Amino acid sequence: MQHDNGRLVALGVREAGSDAEAQASQFLLQSLRASGIDVEVREVPLPTGGTSSNLLARFGVGGTHVLFGAHFDSKPPSPGADDNGSGTVVLLELARRLVEAPPQDGIVTLAFFGAEEILVGYDGNSHHFGSRLLAEQMAEGGELPDLMISADMVGVGEQIVAATYLDADPSAAELIAEAAAELGLTVQLIQRGDISDHEAFARLGVPSAFLWRPDNPDYHQATDLEVRTEALLEDLAILEAVLELTTES
Repeated sequence: MQHDNGRLVALGVREAGSDAEAQASQFLLQSLRASGIDVEVREVPLPTGGTSSNLLARFGVGGTHVLFGAHFDSKPPSPGADDNGSGTVVLLELARRLVEAPPQDGIVTLAFFGAEEILVGYDGNSHHFGSRLLAEQMAEGGELPDLMISADMVGVGEQIVAATYLDADPSAAELIAEAAAELGLTVQLIQRGDISDHEAFARLGVPSAFLWRPDNPDYHQATDLEVRTEALLEDLAILEAVLELTTES
């Protein structure tokens, strides 16, 4: 995972709609396909006139549908090792593992979201373009998941948080805490506003939460250059434990 994170950081600032963000999308697409994973690419229009993209990988057939998401763009001037190269590489490693052991009773969708960060020069609601579009598309197609978890900024701090969007259904956050407890890890449950990609799904009534390590002094800074391997492994284990509680593999 550290190698994958380094590849993303080497691209520099991955602002939504930029060449660097497009290169990150291609890196993820090629990495997933190299592991034998079918990937659907969906274009995400931006108010700038440019585009971003969502990458979707699905595993399993029937049963409970779990959606894990992570955004791969970053906010200037940050190269985004933690925010959100960390969540991105955790999902990438999870995808590789799901190829080897797909769920036998359940569906897992991994969504690599573009354009999560607020666009420079636009208002504070000009963000979450990838996840909001996917939520809208899934709702229109009758394909909303039973559970959504966004892994965002999970590579640095010791404290682990599961955040529910405002006063929405807290069951997804509670499930994260239960899964972590089985690993001997403690997760704090909180409520916050629209600070990650779970927001759009929570608004549509999907039990949704944000897995987060908030204690990073380099948040949104040019110095967001490194993540901790131990943190990434813990995050991966938590997501796998969530799947054990919701699907059979």
